[in-house]
Amino acid sequence: MENPTFRLEVFEGPLDLLLHLISKNKVDIYDIPVAEILEQYLAYMKAAEDFNIELASEFSVMAAQLLLIKSSMILPKYEDIEEDPRKQLVESLIEYQLFKATRPYFQERAESFAGSFVREQETLAPIPVAKYGLSPDLLSGAVRMLMQRKEEIKEEPEFRMTTIMSRDVVSIDEKIGGILTLFRSQRNLSLRSLYKAARSRSELIATFLAVLQLCKDQHIVLEETEDDLTLSVNTDVPTTADAKE
Repeated sequence: MENPTFRLEVFEGPLDLLLHLISKNKVDIYDIPVAEILEQYLAYMKAAEDFNIELASEFSVMAAQLLLIKSSMILPKYEDIEEDPRKQLVESLIEYQLFKATRPYFQERAESFAGSFVREQETLAPIPVAKYGLSPDLLSGAVRMLMQRKEEIKEEPEFRMTTIMSRDVVSIDEKIGGILTLFRSQRNLSLRSLYKAARSRSELIATFLAVLQLCKDQHIVLEETEDDLTLSVNTDVPTTADAKE
């Protein structure tokens, strides 16, 4: 193993110095010749002291650890199965090597955003919900019930083909009129019941869109009940049915 020549580089720590010695001597990191590496490690520390470079305490701690490992390796082993005293050091070196390899990326990112400023987080005011609007939770519930009912409606292929060929499309306006007509005899309507009354998926979609349109026009109010959504007439806005009267 060649004797190293130091330019008294400033290493960031003892692990950085050890990786330098392992690379310079071209030894296997999993099979470190501790005695030789320790000799060169101490030589660096002696050279640094001669140039009045103040050594961090971490370098001295690592030197003591290397001495302990060297002593453990030369002592006789009384058991065939014994953990390699270098194992913890090797694991620390590999972990440090990984962090060192990723440093250029984070350094480049830091330099790229050095002149950037992040806007401080602001507390946003809650979005006001219209008195007769359709909240996201209600809309989500209506869609969820729609999908459940959609799975219940079993359309045979022949029926679907007949529907496509005959273009038997349910009108949304027709559904709106039907819902308003129901309000003549009922104060509240169940959305689940309206879905169940749909005989096809096309009619089911038309019912859903009709309810959305009525909510948008503020003709009805949609409220959540225990396991359903309830439609009721908005008495502050006259409905089409009332206007006709």
